[in-house]
Amino acid sequence: PLPMALLMLLLTVLSDAQKTPRSKVSAKSTQFSVDLYRAVGGTAMRGNVVMCPMGLEPLLGSLQLGARGNTRREMEKVIGTSAKGVAGAGRVAGAGRVAGAGRVAGAGRVAGAGSRSELRAFAGRSAAVFGTETRPLRSDGGEAAARQVNAWVLNHTHGEINDFLSPDQLPPGLTRLVLVSAVVLRAVWLSPFDPAHTNPRPFTPPGRPVKMVPAMQRTGVYRYGEFALPDGNFYEVLEIPYADGHTVMWVALPPPDKDGSALAALENSLTGRTIVEWEGQSRSTRLTLQLPRFTVESKLELKPALQSLGLREMFDERRANFKGITAREQLYVSTVLQQTRVEVDEKGTRAVSATGVVALLRSFIPTFACDRPFLFIITHKHTDSILFMGRVTDP
Repeated sequence: PLPMALLMLLLTVLSDAQKTPRSKVSAKSTQFSVDLYRAVGGTAMRGNVVMCPMGLEPLLGSLQLGARGNTRREMEKVIGTSAKGVAGAGRVAGAGRVAGAGRVAGAGRVAGAGSRSELRAFAGRSAAVFGTETRPLRSDGGEAAARQVNAWVLNHTHGEINDFLSPDQLPPGLTRLVLVSAVVLRAVWLSPFDPAHTNPRPFTPPGRPVKMVPAMQRTGVYRYGEFALPDGNFYEVLEIPYADGHTVMWVALPPPDKDGSALAALENSLTGRTIVEWEGQSRSTRLTLQLPRFTVESKLELKPALQSLGLREMFDERRANFKGITAREQLYVSTVLQQTRVEVDEKGTRAVSATGVVALLRSFIPTFACDRPFLFIITHKHTDSILFMGRVTDP
């Protein structure tokens, strides 16, 4: 049979912060998120980049439910979670809605062309595990299908992302299934910054002159630590809690340099256990935090990165095996597209409280100044899962 395209789309918008109900994730699953970030970020070492592992999970999980044979084994090996495990942790980004600060709102869409009973059965399984909604495509591709998907995206990102998909990404006559995930994160800091203390401060982009950027400032108690890089240099880490009590932003600041190589070394040192080490070894410290206001937005084609990690069969027209979705047609994945936006200002992005730790006393108040490229990771504190991950090289 003629191979039919299966399209995966991911939308993520972060404006203020939230939590996600899910079980503890494995270190291998976290390692997959870190490896994927490195594979994506390596193509833009000098630029801002952000991605959302949480938005990818329900789509890859849905595919695992329908994968068979070597395609399924390959996914389990690379992702680090079996289809059974996927079902157990399934409602990661289900059809939740924003309901006040401190919640992650996720939504999934499975759209199939025509009235094929097998596709409807698969959509039902995906809905049961991941809480996705199911709608038939108005056509099997082209402009009408793109309008339908884009309307869903516009609605579920509260009007923030328009024209996400172009008609040529849905080939008429070949598109059988479209999986779309949208994650909207809104939250406030546990301790907001006072806008009166936001002033122009120097920031040094890699390989370019120093520039002045609006940087927020607050003195308070934060969890802080210093960690060694493989080359013997040290980088600093600071946890900024959000008000929901479940979510935090980790900011990792490499040692100063001129070309951004220190940030690259930091990113290359990350493992599935890094955040656990940060949590275990950081201590509450009174300091002055200076953090630029920033907006980072990325629209990423994740197919090359996923292939580089070993997910190859699912993209192969001849070898992809998704007989658990339909035995009648040869489905393969044609595109994995993610658009993510993170906004950080005085009000927040999200929050977690650091309780039960005695603050360290010092004779002076040190400054954690993000005046050079830095890494940020937004995590769900109680599951060690990575929600958003990115770098800021030019705020």
